[in-house]
Amino acid sequence: MSSGSAPSVIQDYFVHNLVIAISGFFCCIVPGILGIVGLVNALNVRTHLARHDLAAAQVSAGTAKTFFTIGLVFLIILVVFWLAYFGIVMGVVLFDEATP
Repeated sequence: MSSGSAPSVIQDYFVHNLVIAISGFFCCIVPGILGIVGLVNALNVRTHLARHDLAAAQVSAGTAKTFFTIGLVFLIILVVFWLAYFGIVMGVVLFDEATP
């Protein structure tokens, strides 16, 4: 670093991936696995920052962000399908009970 530049802050996405991992295992397995892979990369960011290896930390941060984004998209899609499925099933059940 030059003497006049401010230190760069690299976000590790640890908490983001932790939320995806926990919520993914409650809903379905795919986002949970993606969250765990993101957690591993988030921890790699912290390790690289401790070693002052900013280039490797940025690569790991990008990978952690990618797995967070993919896991979040999977989670949203699966929750929407899950709600739609149970909405249809419950609608059919309630409709059958209402007909004489």
